[in-house]
Amino acid sequence: MSYRCFQMAREKLIDNIDGELRLDVATPRQVVYILVEVRKFLEQQKLQRHFPALTFFCNWAVHSKGVGLGAERILKRFDKVHGLVGPDGDVSRLSPQLQQAIGQTVNLSKFKDDLRNFLTSINLSTSLIDEPRRWTAFLANYSDVIQDCPLISNKSKVIPQETINIELAHLKTITIKRENQIEGAQVAANQQVVFGTRWILTAKNGDTGEFTMQFTVPKTNTDTAPELLPQSS
Repeated sequence: MSYRCFQMAREKLIDNIDGELRLDVATPRQVVYILVEVRKFLEQQKLQRHFPALTFFCNWAVHSKGVGLGAERILKRFDKVHGLVGPDGDVSRLSPQLQQAIGQTVNLSKFKDDLRNFLTSINLSTSLIDEPRRWTAFLANYSDVIQDCPLISNKSKVIPQETINIELAHLKTITIKRENQIEGAQVAANQQVVFGTRWILTAKNGDTGEFTMQFTVPKTNTDTAPELLPQSS
């Protein structure tokens, strides 16, 4: 009986995720709903550590402060960067591996890869991720959800009987801001800007720094400076 009920709950969550993914994800509310259902599934099936990036980004969407599984890795990565680049922000001091890791964080590619692998594992379509306009719209709405919800350095209980203690040398918080476009960022002629993000690093001594990312999609013949999404306020 208990096994059957467990299976019924599993299938219900899959149906909920599938039903929402079949729609155009056009609002932050839809993004939150999808990630809440994904998070429930990961917790019920004890799969958080199999999909660490996905678990982290789901948690960030439903908490007012981004803490927990995955936050430790990201915070420590940015903390190392802050200590290396110095006041002039010279990223050439970073190793190629660290530059790549930071790039994959701010462009949310780890989130993308983990979500694709998760959907494939439960036999759901990955069209949301594979279609550039749908995925970029999803990320824009996700950015609306998490902006102003800082990643913080503290103790966080993330799964039963497990507490992560994040000790950083330099940083206090990391906060994301969504913008319509990153000023001064170069855009290829065949690309259209959808939105941009700023990852703002606040140090314990009050200093701040930032990484920026601009999200674009290929232009089509019908694109004459249209608005793909409502503009961020």
